[in-house]
Amino acid sequence: MYRELIKGMCAELEEALLGIDEARLSQLVDALLGAKRIFVAGAGRTGLLMKSMAMTLAQCGLPVEAVGEVTTHAIGEGDLLVIGSASGSTKTMRLFAETARSCGAALALITTHERSAVADISGCVLVMHSRSDTDSTRPSVNLMGNGYLHQLNLLVDLVIAGIMEKTGITEEQMLDLHANLE
Repeated sequence: MYRELIKGMCAELEEALLGIDEARLSQLVDALLGAKRIFVAGAGRTGLLMKSMAMTLAQCGLPVEAVGEVTTHAIGEGDLLVIGSASGSTKTMRLFAETARSCGAALALITTHERSAVADISGCVLVMHSRSDTDSTRPSVNLMGNGYLHQLNLLVDLVIAGIMEKTGITEEQMLDLHANLE
């Protein structure tokens, strides 16, 4: 039973990751590298993965903040808000996107829906072809939208690989920026 589930999960991951538009992925990497500051946001489990993304971006030496933390600064012109939202229409993410845009920040969305409230106002929309937790029309061996979460986690590695290639930062340099108060 489990071996068949593993095969199905891996097949879904492979199909979804190979379906990512490389031009949009490069656009996201360029937006991250060009931002004055990077802000990341997501709700629920996606929010936890976006915080993981923030940590890895910080280890690349990029100025990054997780929305909602007590030390998060105000967003403004030249900044980039990266939202993870499978639906692209989570209420809090819509509010964050609207606020960021009204403050002059750029927006990027990582989602499963090409068209959504947040996608419609984002300059960069990276679509991952998986089932979200609110989309029961697309069959999946991953439960409750977990396919999106698995893909998001691996997408962060792709983003970091792009940053490493464009900046020349090495894994050793990133380790120098790894937290040492743990």
